[in-house]
Order: sequence, then C-alpha cells, then structure tokens
Amino acid sequence: MLRYLYALLIGLCFANNWTYASTDYPRAFADTAKKITLNTTPTTAVGNIIKTIYRKKGASPYDESYLNTYDVSQQITYVDGLGRTIQAVSPMASPGLQDIVQPFKYDEFGRQPKQYLPYTAGNNGSYKADALTTGQGLFAFYNDVNQQRATTAYPYSTMVYDKSPFNTIKEQGAVGPYGQPADVSISGSGHTNKAVYSANAENEVALWAVSGGNLLTTANYPAGKLRKTISKDPNWVSGKAGTVESFTDLQGKLVLKRTFETETISQSTYYVYNLLGQLSFVLPPNVSTTSMAINGTDYNDKVYAYKYDQRGRVIEKKLPGIGLQLIIYNELDQPVLTQDAGQRAVQKWMYIKYDAMGRVVITGTYATTSTEAALRSAVQANTSLWESRNNSSASGYSSVSFPVGDGDEIFGINFYDDYNLPVDCPFSAFPSNASKIASNGMLTARKIKRLGTSTFLWAVNYYDQDKRLLESYAQNQLNGYDHTESTYTVSGILIAAKRTHIANSVTTIIAERYDYDHMGRLMNSWSKINTQPEVLVAAYQYNELGQVVKKQLHSIDLGNHFLQVLNYQYNINGLLKSINDINISSAGNTKFGMQFLYEDAPIPQYNGNIGQSKWKVARTVSSPQLGYDFSYDKINRLSAAESLTGNTKDNNYGEYARYDEMGNIKSLGRYALIGGSNVREQIDSLSYQYTGGKLTTVEDNSSGSTTAVKALGFDDHAPAASTPDYTYNDNGYVVQDNNKGISNVIYNLLNLTQSLTLTGGKTLAYSYTADGAKLQKTFTDGSTISNTFYLGGIQYSGSGSNTPSLDFIQSGEGRMINNGGTFIYQYDLTDNLGNVRATIDADPADVTQQTARVIQENSFYAFGMVMPNAALNYVSGTKNNYLYNGKELQDALGVYDYGARMYDPAIGRWNGFDPMAERHFEQGAYNYVLNNPVRLMDLLGLTDYDPTKMTNDDWKKFDPKKDKFILNEVNISPGRNYDKEWAERIAKRNERDKAFMELLGSFSGSNNGETGSYNWSKDPNVLANVNAYEAYASLVVASGGTANLEDSDNAANGRSSVGNALVVFGVSFAAVENTIANKYWWLSAKGEYLSTKILQAGSAGKYIRGVQGYRNSLNGALGAAKGYRLAGNVIGGLGIAVTGLQYINGDITGTEAAVDAAFGVIGFFGPIGAGVSATYFLGKMGYEYFSGNTLFDKPK
Repeated sequence: MLRYLYALLIGLCFANNWTYASTDYPRAFADTAKKITLNTTPTTAVGNIIKTIYRKKGASPYDESYLNTYDVSQQITYVDGLGRTIQAVSPMASPGLQDIVQPFKYDEFGRQPKQYLPYTAGNNGSYKADALTTGQGLFAFYNDVNQQRATTAYPYSTMVYDKSPFNTIKEQGAVGPYGQPADVSISGSGHTNKAVYSANAENEVALWAVSGGNLLTTANYPAGKLRKTISKDPNWVSGKAGTVESFTDLQGKLVLKRTFETETISQSTYYVYNLLGQLSFVLPPNVSTTSMAINGTDYNDKVYAYKYDQRGRVIEKKLPGIGLQLIIYNELDQPVLTQDAGQRAVQKWMYIKYDAMGRVVITGTYATTSTEAALRSAVQANTSLWESRNNSSASGYSSVSFPVGDGDEIFGINFYDDYNLPVDCPFSAFPSNASKIASNGMLTARKIKRLGTSTFLWAVNYYDQDKRLLESYAQNQLNGYDHTESTYTVSGILIAAKRTHIANSVTTIIAERYDYDHMGRLMNSWSKINTQPEVLVAAYQYNELGQVVKKQLHSIDLGNHFLQVLNYQYNINGLLKSINDINISSAGNTKFGMQFLYEDAPIPQYNGNIGQSKWKVARTVSSPQLGYDFSYDKINRLSAAESLTGNTKDNNYGEYARYDEMGNIKSLGRYALIGGSNVREQIDSLSYQYTGGKLTTVEDNSSGSTTAVKALGFDDHAPAASTPDYTYNDNGYVVQDNNKGISNVIYNLLNLTQSLTLTGGKTLAYSYTADGAKLQKTFTDGSTISNTFYLGGIQYSGSGSNTPSLDFIQSGEGRMINNGGTFIYQYDLTDNLGNVRATIDADPADVTQQTARVIQENSFYAFGMVMPNAALNYVSGTKNNYLYNGKELQDALGVYDYGARMYDPAIGRWNGFDPMAERHFEQGAYNYVLNNPVRLMDLLGLTDYDPTKMTNDDWKKFDPKKDKFILNEVNISPGRNYDKEWAERIAKRNERDKAFMELLGSFSGSNNGETGSYNWSKDPNVLANVNAYEAYASLVVASGGTANLEDSDNAANGRSSVGNALVVFGVSFAAVENTIANKYWWLSAKGEYLSTKILQAGSAGKYIRGVQGYRNSLNGALGAAKGYRLAGNVIGGLGIAVTGLQYINGDITGTEAAVDAAFGVIGFFGPIGAGVSATYFLGKMGYEYFSGNTLFDKPK
C-alpha cells in the first residue's frame, strides 16, 4: 500500500512504504477472542482517507494482513465530491468488534442541520450506504430493545437556522423526542435551547462610567447600539422567567447579562470597560445603586475591579469584600511578585523565578517594607530575567533575577532536562531503563518545603524514551520515601504500576496491573499488597456505545465469582438512569441500588437536572427505599428536595432553600424523622444575614420539640443577635465561627487552615507542603494528642510522640484496611456525584469472599448534611470519613476538606472566598456548586463541575479522590464513560456548536464576558510535536480516491520530515517572490513577463503610452510577491522552529539540528539560496524514505 507525500506547489515528491519503530512493552490482553486479524475492505467507489495506527514495535504496512486488532487500528473517512466528510468508520473498534460508524448529512446550503449519534454495524470498514435509511442502519440500531443501551426513534439532534446569509442558529436540540424542535407529530417535543436576536431598546441598558471618583450611571445606551440575545434553555415554557438576556457592543464585548428568576425579578450583571476596551469593573446583581464612591463601602463589598499597566497587564485586582491583590511583572510579561491582603499584613510577597525557557524554577516569599511602586521600579531595573543552573548555590540556581538571592524563604525548586542535581538530593542513582535524552523539556526533580519547618522533601522523576514517567522517587514526612515504577503499552497505556512505600523503616509494596480490550478500554484492575494473594479489584463490561454497563468488584478466583455486581443503565443522552435495580431484595447479596429520573420525573427536567432520585442500601431486612423529588427555580437553583419512602412522598427528610440575588441562601429548612418516636419534626429553619457577600449571622427558628431535636441539624450556639456569628480575615476566610465554637483560625500564606481553637481549649492544627498538599492533622484535647498523617493516599495515625501506624491505603474503589499486617479490601458504593452511600467488605464467615456485608451506610440531604437517624447512618469497625463527593469529613468541625477550601453542609456554604470567583461574577463567592448540589460537584474546592459533561480523561485529571493512591489515575465513572473515540467525535460535534452554546451562555450562571485576568502562564512546548505532525498531515492530498496517513507512538522520523518539509515549502514560497516580481521583470495579470525598462523614460524624456497602467500592474505583482515572501518566512520559520523543538525533545542530534537550520536559513537568500536549500532537504527526505535509513545518527 503506497503512502504519498506531496509538497505544496511542487506536487508528488515521493511514493514509498513508510515504516515506524517504537518501543515494545508487554501488552495485557483481557479478551483473547478479540485478538483477531484486522482485515478491512474500504469502499473504493467512495472517496476515502485511511489513517492506520500501529501499536506494535516495528510494525509496517507490509505486516497489515498479519496484524491483529491489538496491534493495529484504522480510521476511514469517506468524503463526497466537495471533500466533505460524509461518513467516518473505525473498523472493528466497538466492544463487540463491530465498525463504529459516524454518519454526516448536509443540506443544500452545506450545513448540517442534524447531528447524528454514532452506531455500530459490520466489521470490514466499508461505507454503510444504508446508514441514514429509515428503518435501517442508525435507526435500526437505536430501535433494538434487546441491547444494553437506550433506544429512540430520534437518534439525532437538530439545529434550526435563520434565513439570513449568516446561517445564525436559532435553536439547538438534543437527541430523543423531547429534544426535537416543536412538532405536533412528536410527542413531548420542543424542549430545546433557543435564541432570539435583536437590538437593545431605549432605557433597557444602563451606561456606567467613572466620574469625579465615583462609579455611576446617569444615562442609558441609545436604542440599537447593542446586540441583544435572549437565551432559553430546554426547561423554558413561556414569558421571561428562565431566560437570559445578553447585550454585547459592536466589538463583541459583553456589557450586560440579565437573568430572569420570575417574570418581574431579574439579576443584572454589568461589565464596564476602559477606553482601551479592557474590563475595568464588573457590577454583580447585588449592586442596587446608580452611583457609588470608588473605595466606598458598596464598592469594596460588591464590585470587581481591575487596573492595568501600559502593556495591558492586570497589575491590581479588587474582588468583592476582600483586600487588593497585586501583581508585578518583568520585561517578559512574567509575574515576578504577587501579594494578597494576608501577605501584605505581614509585609511579604510571593515571588516566582524562571529559567531561560520561561519555566518556573523557584518560588518563595520575599519580605520587604518597600512600596509597590518601588518594587515595580526595582523589578524593571533588574536586567537579569532568568536563572541558570548552579549546583554550588543553596538553591541549585544562579539567583540573579529579582529578588536577587533566595528571598525570605524558598517554597519550592524545580529542576528540568537532566539529573545534574545538587548534592543534597538523596536520589542520585539513575535507572538503567530510563533515557537521559528523554528528560529534555521534562520536570526531572522537585524540592518542596514543609511549611513551618526548615525541611524540604525531594522528588525525582525518570522517563522512558517516549517521555512517559517510568519511575519516581519521593520523600515522605515519616523518614521514608515512595518509589513508583510504571509500565506502558506502545500506545502509552499504563498496564502496571508498583509502589514501594517506606515509612518509619517499614516497607509496604502495592502492585497494580490493568487489562484492556483492543481499543484501550479498561477491562480488569488487579491489586496485590506485599505477599498477599492478588485480587481482581474490578472488572468492567461495556455496551456497543462504550458505556460501562457492568462493574464487578472483588474476586479471588480470577474473575469466576465476585463479591458485588453493579449494573448501569443510561438514557439516550448518556445520563445515568440507574445503578442496579432500585427494588433490590434486602436479603440478597446486592447491597446498593439507585435510580434517577429526568424528563420522566414528577416535575420533568429537560435540561439535565435530576428530577427524582431513589436509593436503597440493603443492610438489613428492614432497610427502606428512600428518595427525593427535586424542584428548582427558573435559574436552576435547588428550591426543594421532598423526601420519599418507597413511592410515598412523606417529606420525612425534606430540605427547602430560598436565595437572594447573588445566590446566597436566604433561608434553609430541614425535617427529620426522629428515631424512637418516628415523628417527623422540623430540625432547621435557618435565616441568613449578609454583609456584601459574607455571611454574618445564621439564626435557627425551627419548631423542633426540644433543643436536642433542633441540634440534630444546624446547631445554633451563637451569642446575642447583635454579635456576628462569623468574622473574616482580609482574604475573606472565616476566622471565627461562634456556632461551632471555633475561634482564632489562622491561615498560612496559601490560605489553608493552619490552626484553630475549639470550645474547651481543644485545638486542631494542620501542616502542608508549600504546594498545598496536606501532610498532617493534629487534634489536641487536654493532654491527649491525636495525629493523622497523609502520605499520598496512605494514611497513618498515632497518639502524641508515639510512632504512627498505617491505617489504610486508598484506591479508586475504596480502601484497604490494615488489620495487623493483613490488608482487608473495602469497597465504596457511590452515587452519580461520588458520594459514598455504602461501604462493603467480604463477610469473614465466607471463605470464598463472595458474600458482601455492609459495614457503613451513609444517607445525605441534598446539600450534603448527614440525615440524623441511626437506621440510615451505620458504622461497623473503623469509620470511613471520605464521604460526600469522596472528601474527608473533619469530625471535630463537621465540615469536609476539599483541598482549597472547607465546606459546611449544615449551612451549604464554603469557609472562604472562591479562588475562581471570576468564573461566575453573578454568583456569591461562598456559594456551593451554584446551589445545584444534586447535579454538580466540586472536586478541589475551587469551582463547580458537571460530571455528565466530563470525559473519562477529565476524570483522570480531576479525580474526586485525587489525594488517594491511584497509581494509574484511571477512574471508570458510570454515566460518563463513552469510548474515547466516540467521545472525541462528540467533542468535535460539540465544537461546531460551541459558538451557539457560548451565545446562549450557561443557565447555571457562567460568564460570557471577559474576566480581566491576565493569562501569563506559558507552555514551554509551544509547538508540540503532535501539532507539527498534524500540520504535516493537513498537507497530504488524497489521490485516486484514497490517501493513507500512518501514525505511531514513536513518530520522531515522521516529525523530522515535518520540519524539513515545512522549510522546503517556506523557501519555495520565498523563491516565488522573485519569479513574480524583481528589479528586472514582473508577471502581469495576463500571465506575461514584462521588463521594468518599459517604465523608464525614453531618450526624449517621455514615457510610453499607458505607463501608469503598467505601474499599477507592477505594484500589484510586488504586493503578491510580498505575500509569498511573508508566507514563505512564516512556513519556513515554523519548519526551523520544529527542528529546534526536535533537538530540545531529543528527537535529533545537535549536528542534524545545526545542519538543518543552516540550510533552512540559506534558503531565504534569493533564488540560488532557495535552490540550494530545497536540493538539500528534498535529497535528505528522498534518501531517508527510499533507503529506510536516516542521513544522521539519532540520539541514543
């Protein structure tokens, strides 16, 4: 099979077979039945492009007829006569070895009004002509009720365009009948996202300005000056309630976002810009005045404000209710000094130092009494902008950039590219199977401070030749270290990981391995601790859509029998419908079942909100089935959670909330069924009072029969109403909570809780590393001291100065409890948000470990508070405190530690100002997940996430149990596990809809405007290899109906050709300049070469007739030539940059890089130079492709 390489303007250069070499690692085959030969017969009557991906060392096109589905995969794109994709086929890529087919269809204007779901059919890669035929193909697939997937007669979403030439989208639907545009023939249709476009009316939008030290509005925008968009989500019925009005100016900047809670009540957020178009102020909905003094009370408590320097960089940031944040930059626009109000109080700044590549190398604190202006001048005056390696210094760097020296205290030091590390690094040995070359551009070591001590913890990373983390060593706080070893497939999939954990001279070894199917879907996860027998922790089964339909937990007989089975079902939009059957038997071995209703709930929800949930934990024969009916206001805030027992709405555990214009809770009510008497009583009737966005007082006016009953919910212990319940520091964090009896809360410079005092003189203290990782918690009650130690998912405890003992090891499915040196596996059964509803283990009475028992049960209100009923909350043995969202409950405080902040479920609020508050200007900075805790979750205490919109790769990055021990970082999350390839296609389809969705805005309150934040972080690998490779692929032209693109995981040779080819293209473009126009001739529009002599005056001083027309022709040719020169410079420069990047990444030697760069530069010196350069590069590429060898030696 021939692979074609084309050069732009030159044509076909070479035709040869391409081969790739890549490192071959062991591969884990979970299902040998799928290890069969991949034989495809693409349909030649339809134009197609074939991309072949090899996953076996040394594989080439010669071997394709022998390679199996684990060694090779293909992607076939069928195109029409206009080059548009009409069908994409991935042969044998589904779990059942069927072809994954994605059909496309265009209307007469070239638009795609319908976006179809993918489906599976056949197994030879051929074009499926019946894909969109009624009753066949796609429609037959989604009408088959005998499969483990949702069915529908409408497996597509529909876009409705206006009739203008701009093809503006008016309506965006979803798959299924409810998501179709209104049609009387489709029952329940019409629940789509809609947009109505117009211009602003007179007196509709206020015009804000700064005048005389005041921020005020004295006028309105004239009619027709702003573009107005009215957005309506699928729950919208009629009128203004539930709509969002967005007003943008002629430059596209958002001026006003107005959300309608009711027909008459709305929340308006204004965006005010300076004369340069930079966002200067944001006025949230709680700004009710038309004039306020800058630095006045309203301004300080409510307004976002930004100040810029002459280079457009944000240098001052004022967020509502907290102190000013300052940023000082160097000449490279890199932040060097930052300071918040807490740091200002102790006269310290946080500093950042960089290397020549713009990478952060040193962070720390800088103590000074100098003014901000003086520091800005000092930073600008320092001409040393980066650090160089110097192992003779304390930091390992030169310390010449500002602040000169190491400042007041070093927090962290990063080392890159090599292992020439300071002598105090304890990990100097270099693994024999790691590549020094592969470390180029990589973080090789870190030295991080233990805050409050003089101790640093070292960590060293070693990489393989493909720059995958091969081994790592990391010191821990218990006088030991962790050594992690990883093994990958050629495709980069982790198949084994081993962690050797040493603490207090005791070694624990945790080994995990993973099996995958032919497309990289995780099938089995195994675990082995020390010398204990290996356990199959989890086994997964998928439907043809790549969704997890079954997860089986804990097997000691190689998967023949399991302790627990979880079955999953989804609706047509991929939302989780059920975990097991909700009507599970209390006497059976299935211990947990849960059900979710959306559009089929008593109060239908068409926009993804959950309308009803029911669950049951089968702990005893009398365990009840519980549930909630959920209600929301028109802007998707939870207003009521009315509880169910069985199918009866009894409101025994009802929860009700009301909000102010910023989403701050105004009132919160709760009920509970009181144990013993089984009487429903009100335990909370809370009223909230605020100053700006800060909660000051909560009063409980509940009607509970006794004080003890009222204390089952929020416990109101505050003093007189005249005294605030809560006080804050200048960074907006609670320093005193009179209801919980918490005082003297001290935060470190990272705004993490350092220590606090409780009623009775009890204290709680935390210690961290300088990057925010929690190391230790110490609770002191009189003479009793209890310590908890956190070591990357391995948890220890101890009293006083005694040597701590290992309690448990956390994993993606639960934890392994240490029982006298033997580890017992426990499993968490979670809901859609990762809330642990039950914890199970194997009944010791059953030696086969097939009988499950519930050792802990947890039942939550909607906002996360535990239901006060012993029958619904049960603990046997060591309590699992990782509960709500998988976060650790701080027993002494009644709050959950999310990492960046702590969350109090009794009041539904955070303890500190949102570090990412600018993501939702219209929301209070202390609100929990936009007041929709049934659908949304927070992973790190930073911002809300919708798990239904996160791919499995997202969950690897933002695992709610990220602080636990997950070597592979693989987290199979039911309800969000599409096959990766399908997810990519869905993402691409979503990308097409992005402009429309951004126009609609987020109905949960996200911001469409500018944030004013200056994005300063820089990726050291700006031109990533993959981008260069894709740039090359875009130049390959289909010939004879078929073009083949080959890929592999070690494509250094392919990338080398990319840089060389780009230089050839560049010098070719540049050379074209002189063929179009020079000082001797030019090419006219008629294709004739004309001499410049005709523009000169004759001997009599006269010009030829029509000379001005010839001059115009020459000027046009010169303009075209200049364009080619510019294009050539850009493309050629990109080629040279790719060559440099290849050298940095270790793909080519310095010799090859220097020679390539030299010939690349020569190519820009006129036609002769272009010829010399092109001859070199074309000759080099020809030699390498025809001979199969490289002209230069490759790095070893």
